[in-house]
Amino acid sequence: MRTKHFIYILAVACVSFACKTKQQVVTKQKSERKPVELLVEKLKQAEPQFNSANVSKMNVNFELNGRSMSVSASCRLIKDSVMHISIMPALGIELFKVEVNRDSLHVFDKFNRRSYSVDYKYLADKFAVELNYQSVEALITNRFFIAGEQNPDPELMTAASEGLGSVINYKGNVMQQLTYSNELSRITKQNIVAKKSNYVLNALYDTFEPAGEIVFPRKINISVSGNRRTFNADFTINRVTFNENVQLQPIDRSRFTKASIDQLLKK
Repeated sequence: MRTKHFIYILAVACVSFACKTKQQVVTKQKSERKPVELLVEKLKQAEPQFNSANVSKMNVNFELNGRSMSVSASCRLIKDSVMHISIMPALGIELFKVEVNRDSLHVFDKFNRRSYSVDYKYLADKFAVELNYQSVEALITNRFFIAGEQNPDPELMTAASEGLGSVINYKGNVMQQLTYSNELSRITKQNIVAKKSNYVLNALYDTFEPAGEIVFPRKINISVSGNRRTFNADFTINRVTFNENVQLQPIDRSRFTKASIDQLLKK
């Protein structure tokens, strides 16, 4: 009986010690989390949460190497999957369509019946810019990302205060990225520099307003500069809804003549 009693006490002590040790380990892990990891978590909690988006009405002002154009446009996307952008310069007629897929981008010139296709590796080789579908989607939808990285290394990131908000600095081997946020942990600016070229991408987000239960920036500016080229686009979102049943039908590519993406970039 004494032996059984001793074994029982020993078992209880071991269980108690194990639980206490586990609690200590968890507490230690939480206390050792870097400030930048906590900041990233705050940004992700504050960013727009949705499964699909339908920007049914927006105005876009383009500037490319000194030439400017104002158009109406729409954008529909299924999160982490695909995004379609329609450009309608006049009378609501779709003249250009852009399909952004997980592995490639496709531009369709409906007026001239030409199509231009490119994968993300092409962009990396030509511009030394590391991007993937997740990066492009997050850039347009005001979500946190690190260019070209699905699982960015926290050891390559640092955090610092910036006015009432904060800034995250990521220094990778190929890209350097600065992510600015305000006092509400909403991303207000992205600055991405390709280390192996002189290309710089900037994104600015402004006029945060609710669309249903989701707060989204109504004004987005995206600019790219480098190699004596400049591109600037101002997006003003007039109507957007989230989590609708979005159906995206790809264009029949056989109806278009394939052209080199280099021809499009030279225009």
